Amino acid sequence: MGFDLHGIAPEINEQEAEILTKHSWANVPADVKKEYWAASDKHEKANPGIYFRNNNWWWRPLWTYVTTLCSDILSSKDIEKGGWNNNQTISKTKAVKIAKRILREATNGTLDKYAQDYKAMLAACKKEKCDHCKDASKTDKTCLYCKGTKERESWAKSYPFSVENAVDFANFARESGGFSIS
Repeated sequence: MGFDLHGIAPEINEQEAEILTKHSWANVPADVKKEYWAASDKHEKANPGIYFRNNNWWWRPLWTYVTTLCSDILSSKDIEKGGWNNNQTISKTKAVKIAKRILREATNGTLDKYAQDYKAMLAACKKEKCDHCKDASKTDKTCLYCKGTKERESWAKSYPFSVENAVDFANFARESGGFSIS
């Protein structure tokens, strides 16, 4: 499961290739699937305001960064509902302000510093007690999660953050014309 963000009125820098207008993603013939998806990827890269996606693991730290950085731009409702798949809409005005702020942080090095600090925070996370061992002991098998050590990596380490992902999001927001989070 993940988060799909759709631009409300995205800037169109390049029109769709004929193959994209000719076929729906749901019924692409097998012999043109590779060509279809290549054209789709090219179209999305040329028009970053159309669509942005992150799985749960990537979205949570990105949204935390955005809401911390832009707490004066986003309402408390935006901040709360943006962390859930509930079609929260962010206006064009807010989207542009968010994008400008993230891109400014990328230019002045603050975003890199945030990413480094985030990585250091994850590295400092201590191992946790494995909560799956009790299930393994019922079957006399070694726990698949911790291999019998009774410890596992902290769940926090499952939530990555990168400068590239934040900049991709900023480019999406800048050209989205406002967006919905679902």
